[in-house]
Amino acid sequence: MPRPDVSAQRTAEILAAATETFARLGLGSARMEDVAAAAGVSKGTLYLYFKSKDALVAALLQALFAPRTEALTLLDGAGTAEDRLTRYISATLALLEGLQSRISLVFDAFALAPRNEAVRQLMADHLHAYHAALVRTLEHGVASGEFRPVDTAQVAALLMALFDGLLQMAAVDPEAAALRTRGRGALRFVLDAIRRPPGRSA
Repeated sequence: MPRPDVSAQRTAEILAAATETFARLGLGSARMEDVAAAAGVSKGTLYLYFKSKDALVAALLQALFAPRTEALTLLDGAGTAEDRLTRYISATLALLEGLQSRISLVFDAFALAPRNEAVRQLMADHLHAYHAALVRTLEHGVASGEFRPVDTAQVAALLMALFDGLLQMAAVDPEAAALRTRGRGALRFVLDAIRRPPGRSA
């Protein structure tokens, strides 16, 4: 009888151990030996799954950002542009709350990106997709008459900066940041600024 393929399960276990190890020790300081010990495997076994620390870091960051990337599909869903933005931001705020215990990984990744091309490219791809999805939704709102004519690229960048800034605040003082409350307030502020007043024609 053939033995079951446990590689996917083992990979997931290693990534979970790597996430905790890198969050505790930092992307720069943690060693492959530390990850192997946390995962309960030998260093040699770890290298069978990930050929280098860079490969492990890239896989970890892909897993870390995947839920946020998947949430972008909400911006291309049904409803008005405002509905779609509200659904997306609500989902993103929930994800960010769940990310708070691992927020050091996000900051480490930004610090590492200028010195590591693979990390830089991975994060750039995520940010470009994030910005493009916001721009598409905002442009839909302008075209439908929901929003005033605005520079959609600039508004998208503002939204990104607002929510990434809230995440930084939450890392320093989770209670003061109050992610969901402040995040929803920030979105209302932006929507109020760009919403076309009732009765005004396009």
